[in-house]
Amino acid sequence: GIREGAFQAIMVGGGENYLSAFALLLHASAFHIGLLSALPQLIGTWAQLLSVKVLNRLQHRKAVILAGAAGQTFLWLPLLVLPLLFPEQGAWLLIACAVAYVAMGHCAIPAWNSLITELVDPNQRGAYFGHRARVMTVASFLALCVAGLVLHAAEVGEVPWVGFAVVFLLAAGARAVS
Repeated sequence: GIREGAFQAIMVGGGENYLSAFALLLHASAFHIGLLSALPQLIGTWAQLLSVKVLNRLQHRKAVILAGAAGQTFLWLPLLVLPLLFPEQGAWLLIACAVAYVAMGHCAIPAWNSLITELVDPNQRGAYFGHRARVMTVASFLALCVAGLVLHAAEVGEVPWVGFAVVFLLAAGARAVS
């Protein structure tokens, strides 16, 4: 769980935190940025509600967790490629892919929470989750810094899309490992 959390934090710190910057590269408007910030979280919350219903029906937490993680891993590719292939619709495609990406992640949360609370001794949960949170915070911050350096180097080299490709593919890889 600690390693899983660290790799998930790398995905968030090095990938998700730069979605708005990618939107700016795509010439997104303030309206697009607002939707990119709000809509995925709203739909993600609804996806959690749906996930609970699916989990009650399937009774296989691992399958739900793996489906959510695999979906997130896969969605980094269209999130990166579609806006670059269709730049006139790039901001809208990014928003759509981000909604699907966040929804997949939120689908796994109830199953993961159910599983981890069953695996961790109730008397040790505070210490466990405290340690996990510290590891995740450091991993996320380091990934944020490294991704920022990669994007800066790509901008200096006048190929910013290459920087985003590297950052987003590393985020996908981190999610696959998690």
